Amino acid sequence: FDKYREYFIDTIEKKLNIKSIKNIEKNVQNLKIILEYAKSEKKPTKALENLIYLTERYIDNTIDFQEYKSAYLIRAGTPIQKGLNYEYLSAERERVLAANAYQINKEIYMSTIALFDLSAAFAKKYQELKQIHNVLDFEDLILYTHRLFSNAETMGWVLSQMDYSLSHILVDEAQDTAPLQWELLQMLAGDFFAEGDRSNLPRSLFVVGDTKQSIYGFQGADPNAFAASREQISAQIQNNARQIREVPLTQSFRSVEPILQTVDMFFGDVSVAARTGFVNNPHKCFRIGAKGTVEVHKLTTPNQEDTPIMRKKYIREIGDKIETLLSGGKYNPHDIMILVQNRNPFAVPMANELKRRGIDVAGSDRVVLPNFPVVRDLMNLLRFCINPADDYSLCCVLKSPMFRLDDSGVYDICALRNAENSRRKKICAEFTPISVFEILKNTNADIYSVINDFLGRSKTYGPYSFFTYVLNNYDIRKKFIESLGAQIIDPLEEFITICLAYERTRPGTLRHFIKWFITGNSEIKRDMDSGAGVRIVTIHGSKGLQSRVVFLIDTTSMPKSHTIYNLPDTNMPVWIWVPHAPSGGSPEFMEIREAVFNQDIEESYRLLYVAMTRARDELYIYGFTSNKSAHELSWHNMLWDVLQKNVPASNDIIRISNYDE
Repeated sequence: FDKYREYFIDTIEKKLNIKSIKNIEKNVQNLKIILEYAKSEKKPTKALENLIYLTERYIDNTIDFQEYKSAYLIRAGTPIQKGLNYEYLSAERERVLAANAYQINKEIYMSTIALFDLSAAFAKKYQELKQIHNVLDFEDLILYTHRLFSNAETMGWVLSQMDYSLSHILVDEAQDTAPLQWELLQMLAGDFFAEGDRSNLPRSLFVVGDTKQSIYGFQGADPNAFAASREQISAQIQNNARQIREVPLTQSFRSVEPILQTVDMFFGDVSVAARTGFVNNPHKCFRIGAKGTVEVHKLTTPNQEDTPIMRKKYIREIGDKIETLLSGGKYNPHDIMILVQNRNPFAVPMANELKRRGIDVAGSDRVVLPNFPVVRDLMNLLRFCINPADDYSLCCVLKSPMFRLDDSGVYDICALRNAENSRRKKICAEFTPISVFEILKNTNADIYSVINDFLGRSKTYGPYSFFTYVLNNYDIRKKFIESLGAQIIDPLEEFITICLAYERTRPGTLRHFIKWFITGNSEIKRDMDSGAGVRIVTIHGSKGLQSRVVFLIDTTSMPKSHTIYNLPDTNMPVWIWVPHAPSGGSPEFMEIREAVFNQDIEESYRLLYVAMTRARDELYIYGFTSNKSAHELSWHNMLWDVLQKNVPASNDIIRISNYDE
């Protein structure tokens, strides 16, 4: 670890140029000379007057460098362009620029080292906890296997044992394989081809991958590692009468001609390749003659209306299109898949819009259980049982499918509570307030009886026993399914499984459970191929899926800004932490940020490729931005500009179709 830390620090120092910056210290004598020249100007500009004022205070040490630098630099860290075009200021301007860059870099450097040491302390503690509980996480499985194969004392024996039974290695989705995993593969195949073609038992290494679909960089996947490993394996076997045979798979068995034509038209454009780094291979269509269409709709912007209003109109427009497709009888809801980059802000409003129209929705591909409607209602019931004075949670329960009171019914109960509490307060200032639950006893005796039953059982039951009793009595489970649909069954069963695991393995009351469950942010991934309705899926979640009709509706989002920047071209992982990225002033940081941004853009357009090629028959692309225009490198902006050069828009739609042929 000490060697890694030393390498980490040394690499950052070099990247940020910490030790190389010279001549940045304040020189009072030079500043006084500048003042003499500046004060001799007959018609000084406002910028020069401000410089004189700040320089005098800087000499007197009444302000620090952070305030003084504003005499020469704007907030972005670049020189003031107007009013300071004097030759005698050039040297000090350069010094201020260099000193500002040094301060920015020094702050990044110190913050990064602090976070590195803090992370190391957490990692050490995490490792100790894993050892105490005798568990390994996913990274451990790879790391320890790598160590096992790397150890000269054990590697030979392990490989010899595997060698007797290992004849073929198959690597699927190779573009999403991390560098450490590639090293494992090369170790496995170290002596794999030692006998060349002379062996009676010929062996094979079969690798399938497409760098255009490498979209899991956040999990460590590196498309460059794919190409590098190919060269390394080729060198490894070249002296053993073996060679790598490349079999390009250019034919698409999924998509119709208009979709493949659109993909090639866009990704084959030289401007797209230049700005996104995407390398396209022209596609051959297997489904020759099959009908299909691609529509790219003009970008929706707020114009003069509020953003929320325009977003609702945008969602309704997509809903109209889906309803029209379904009304034709050619497609059913399961034939349609809606793809988004992130679940917010479109996934939930889109699902609600389709449900409002009576269109079946399969739900989201990933469900955060504490936020899932049925689980949220059950947790509100539990909150009330823990604290019967929690009127808000009880009101949420009353409005839920369990009891189905409408707003006016809940309002009437709350009004009775407020009136009774006002009456009691007039009688005695130190009164005991009445709760909504107590009001229910007189207004809704049947509901009161059910909730009182749940309340009593919560005092002795664990989470599994409690929620199982709730769901299996008073038709609660049936009411949930009737109101929210069959899509809740799988997440609900997963929730009950979590409750059972907690009850079996952990001590504590329901109060402990609710804290553990909420903070754990339990998430499940659902099988979207088994759903019966319109599927709303993130593009990452759609990998491996296909649909007759695909709607791509989140096309203006840009890659998220970073606080951690991984440095390229390092022997070991090295990063910098920049919680508040400067807009300028540090050429070193700007270079790092630009390199990371370019990597993000490259992966972003690989993600777009994956999204477009999920469609079999029809592809509909929409775009919405809350700004006046979308970012120049956003998907929609690039698609519209490139495709319109080849297919002019008609009625604000670019349409590529063979239905009329």
